[in-house]
Amino acid sequence: MSARFSPGDGGRPGDKGWVEVQKKTFTNWVNDKLKETDYTVKEITTDLKNGVVLVTLLMILAPKKKMPGK
Repeated sequence: MSARFSPGDGGRPGDKGWVEVQKKTFTNWVNDKLKETDYTVKEITTDLKNGVVLVTLLMILAPKKKMPGK
C-alpha cells in the first residue's frame, strides 16, 4: 500500500516541488523561532552554515535548566 498524494500537496518526497515546499516550511518555522533575535534565515541551505544562527536556534529550543540543588 502506497501513500497517496494530491497535486496540491507539493508532490512526492524527493520531487523538486516537494523539496521546495519542505525548505520553505522549515525556513518559516526557523524564522518564527528566531523572531525575537536579530537573525533571519532566507536560504536554509546556506544561512545555517557558519553555525551562529544554528546555535542561536538550539539555545531557543533547549534553554538551560537549573540543576536541582544549585
